[in-house]
Amino acid sequence: MDIKTFAFAAATPPLSVIAAAKLAGISPSVDASLPPDSSPTFLFSNGLKLHGTYVLLRYVGRVAGGIPNFYGRDAFEAAQIDEWLEYIPVSLSGPTFENGCKYMDQFLEK
Repeated sequence: MDIKTFAFAAATPPLSVIAAAKLAGISPSVDASLPPDSSPTFLFSNGLKLHGTYVLLRYVGRVAGGIPNFYGRDAFEAAQIDEWLEYIPVSLSGPTFENGCKYMDQFLEK
């Protein structure tokens, strides 16, 4: 199933999805005309759609066939990636930002 169009709001481009897609060699047409509060969307050639930054990141990770282990070597590593994708938007905004940075520093020091 091919991604036909990658749509998002021009004011808030999902840079993480853009970067992951580029690394994975995925290059659909781009539509930056969605309204400002819209979720980024993949429109597939068969008419199906996926919405949301983290959903799109997971999809890209799963279909990145050209990069070995892009989404982990096994189910556990894939789940660790999912854990970070859930952790980041919650912990790196507002008053929890400093604690989130400390946690990431400690994790990366291991």
